[in-house]
This record gives sequence, structure tokens and C-alpha cells, in this order.
Amino acid sequence: MHHAEASSLFLIERLKISEKKEVKYTTDMDVAKREISKLQSELLEVNKVFKDKESELMTQKVETDELLQKIKLSENQIGDLTS
Repeated sequence: MHHAEASSLFLIERLKISEKKEVKYTTDMDVAKREISKLQSELLEVNKVFKDKESELMTQKVETDELLQKIKLSENQIGDLTS
């Protein structure tokens, strides 16, 4: 009987330890889920900023191309005047 009691107490202690671990893992999982949610929100914001900057860059490229064409036209006109 003494051996059975010792085995039961050992199993009860193991169960308590397992329950504590489960609580810790559950808490850690909740923290991780909140962090994932926060990171996903930040990623959406970064993607939005990236798309905005990409759009600005494309606009600036178009403007630069137009200015380069005007410069070439002006150079040709100056070349014609000096010839």
C-alpha cells in the first residue's frame, strides 16, 4: 500500500507540474498571438508607406523624363540658333 501511495503522490505532483507548464504555455501563446497581431498591423502600414513611396517615385520619374525632353529640345534649339 505504501508504494501505491508514493506512486499516487508522484503522479499528482507530475500532474501539478504539467498544469503549471500548460498555464505558462497558454500565457506565452496569448502573448505571441498579440505580438503577431501587432506585427501584422505594422506590416500593413509598412506596405502602405511602400506603395505610397513607389507611387511618388513613379510620378517623379515621369516628371524627370519630361524635363529631360525639354532640356534636349532646348539644346537643339540653342544649337540651331548658334549654327
